[in-house]
Amino acid sequence: MKPYYLDVLEKRAPGGDLARELLRRVRRRLVGGPDRGRQVWTPADVIDADGPELSLRSYLEHRDIRRMLAHIPAERRRRAVEIGCGYGRLIVVLEEFFPEVWGVEREPGLLEIARELAPSIRWSNPACLDDLSGVPGTADFAMIFTVLMHMTDADARRVLDAAKAKAKGGWVLVVERTDRGEALGDPSDAAKFMDHGRPVETFAEWMKPSRLVDSMPRSVEPTYPRRDNGTYMLFSDA
Repeated sequence: MKPYYLDVLEKRAPGGDLARELLRRVRRRLVGGPDRGRQVWTPADVIDADGPELSLRSYLEHRDIRRMLAHIPAERRRRAVEIGCGYGRLIVVLEEFFPEVWGVEREPGLLEIARELAPSIRWSNPACLDDLSGVPGTADFAMIFTVLMHMTDADARRVLDAAKAKAKGGWVLVVERTDRGEALGDPSDAAKFMDHGRPVETFAEWMKPSRLVDSMPRSVEPTYPRRDNGTYMLFSDA
């Protein structure tokens, strides 16, 4: 059994917390424990849906990414990069628009899955997501999808600065929580899980001199308990 299948079993395990904790320990033994003082992300951490809900959510997100990509002229669709691509759930849609697609992911376990599922995409595995040196040259388009909501302000700004530099003269799509609602965890502790929103105005300020050219609410499955699930924000330096 591949270790990431244990994520699905953990979600569906009967018997409550005890059974899930036993599965979690088995998974950690197979894929490794936390990296010195920071959370190691697994497929179960990356996405909080499975089964029919995940199928619908993936469709809705692919659809809306396509809507944002329609802003980019055909002659400017050469190289694209997703920063924090996880196991590759969303990056595959970029291949419909760009002949060269790069995924940047710091978790070796997630990248192993991504390589197997999408072998035509090129991959980079830096220690930090603000290191885009593994992607050659510049990109016409960069995407960051629900990554910064799990980062401190300082780390988030470093990733955005790296994205702007890599896609200088192009476009950056940022999809993040933009509500002022409940924050999970401590937004100042980079070593542990956190989930928090920032207003669109904050991203617009951090992305300068790039300008916000389009935005729309993020759609997910209607059964999801949180009503405000963030915003698609397309920035351009073109």
